[in-house]
Amino acid sequence: MNKNKLIIICLSIIILVSVGLNFLFFNRSRKFYLQLNSLQLNPLAIKFYPVDTNPKKTKNPNQKNVVFF
Repeated sequence: MNKNKLIIICLSIIILVSVGLNFLFFNRSRKFYLQLNSLQLNPLAIKFYPVDTNPKKTKNPNQKNVVFF
């Protein structure tokens, strides 16, 4: 009877540790997933627009500009 109690106590401790670690790893993986897939307004880390290297170039007034959103 004493040996059975010891086995039950050891298995209970192992199950409690396993549940605690599963909860911890689930929360960490969820935070990592949310951080990885979060909305980024600057995904390529471009802090500024490129400077026009040829400002003297005249644009065709008949050409239409197309803007994609």
